[in-house]
Amino acid sequence: FAMGFRVEHPQGLIDQARYGEKHAADVQRGKGKIPVADYKLTVEVTDDTYTGPAADQQPRQQPREPRQQPAAHDAAGSGASEAASAASSSDGASKPRSAAAFGGGGAVEEYGGASGRNVPPGQRGVYSFCMCPGGQIVCTSTTPEELCLNGMSFSKRNSQWANSALVVNTNPSDWAHHEAEHGVLAGIAFQEEMEREAARRGGGNLVAPVQRVTDFVAGQVSTGMLPSSSYRLGVKSAPLHDLYPPFVSAALAKALQRFERTIPGFMNSPDALLHGIEARTSSPI
Repeated sequence: FAMGFRVEHPQGLIDQARYGEKHAADVQRGKGKIPVADYKLTVEVTDDTYTGPAADQQPRQQPREPRQQPAAHDAAGSGASEAASAASSSDGASKPRSAAAFGGGGAVEEYGGASGRNVPPGQRGVYSFCMCPGGQIVCTSTTPEELCLNGMSFSKRNSQWANSALVVNTNPSDWAHHEAEHGVLAGIAFQEEMEREAARRGGGNLVAPVQRVTDFVAGQVSTGMLPSSSYRLGVKSAPLHDLYPPFVSAALAKALQRFERTIPGFMNSPDALLHGIEARTSSPI
């Protein structure tokens, strides 16, 4: 699973970055002739906390034996059998197929998959998730002592904000310190640990701790007047840059600098605001 924050920008910033100034004016907060802009970002960055063997020293996984194809009894069956055989390499191992072949996006495959399952050792996958144009950040906590956020879009996409999860893939070794007490539920214990810390930094009552994206990268608490937020239960300036273990914070800081190249203002805008936390992108079991 993956953990991180909810990031929010003015929707107009995303519209302009995606469409250009001329066409962004035609969005008109969901009422114009051009739809409200969204985005999907994913990148692989070096994990500075990794101490294991390099990727080229990992044991190689042996290819699976191809499954036997049923004998062809007619022309149609023969054609299917030949097509299946053509999809295998000369040594019998199945050829990899691109994500696009299954209707997926090429960018996800390029950077190791959105879930991070194929990210090599010493790397971390960082990606946007559940991007909500013209939407709102909402609370999904199940207890007041644990704070977890999510996002939604209004049907007309007419909110002034755009928000998305920005998360880092995790590995079983990241929650190994919980295994002795929680066993197979160690990943959930890790989630709960982080959500309790987020609630504590927000000050309680499901208030969300927040930090300007620029301050997160710089490692400093946000001061002065904060950007407006769509989160209705209140926000409080807090140091999000050290809320998570270093493998999350460092990977996010690197990824944000990369995402700034794709969407100008994604990191450097004074109105870009991180909200803590999003930790339930999928189940850790």
